[in-house]
Amino acid sequence: MLQEFYGCLNQLFYSQMRKDDELVCFRDLKPGARHHYLVVPRTHVGNCKSLRKEHIPLVEKMEEMGRSVLQKKKVTDLDDIRMGFHMPPFSSIPHLHLHVIAPASQMSIRSLRNYGPQSYWFITVSGAATYTISLWVVLHVCFMFTIFRSLCVK
Repeated sequence: MLQEFYGCLNQLFYSQMRKDDELVCFRDLKPGARHHYLVVPRTHVGNCKSLRKEHIPLVEKMEEMGRSVLQKKKVTDLDDIRMGFHMPPFSSIPHLHLHVIAPASQMSIRSLRNYGPQSYWFITVSGAATYTISLWVVLHVCFMFTIFRSLCVK
C-alpha cells in the first residue's frame, strides 16, 4: 500500500500546492470540503503513532504549510478549519499525512464522520502552544489503544 501511495505522490506532482525540502502539499483526491489538502513529509514517518518528541518541529512545519496553502487559496476564516491525522487502524496510508480542511462548517455528513469534532479516530493539530500536550495525548491514546487491543486478542 505504501508503494501505491508514493505512486500517487508522483502522479500528483503536477498538482502540488506547495513544496519545500521537507514537505509536499497537494489536494486530497476525495475532498471532505471545498478546500481539502494533504501535507506530507518527504521522509517516511509511519503515522501519528510513530510521532516522537523529535517530530514536534516537523508537525509544526506541516501545520504552518497547511495554513499557508489555505491563505494562498484565499481562505479568510482560519478559525473554521480542521487539521489533523487519522488514528490507526483508520489510517488508509501507512505514511504520516496532515489533513487540512476548510471551511469546516461546510463539511458533508461523511466528512464530519471522518474528520469532524466527534470523530474518535481523527486527532487534531491545535496549535504550536499545545503541541507538546497534544502529541503526548496522541501517543498516550495510541499506547492505551495498543494495550487494549493486546488484552482483547488474548
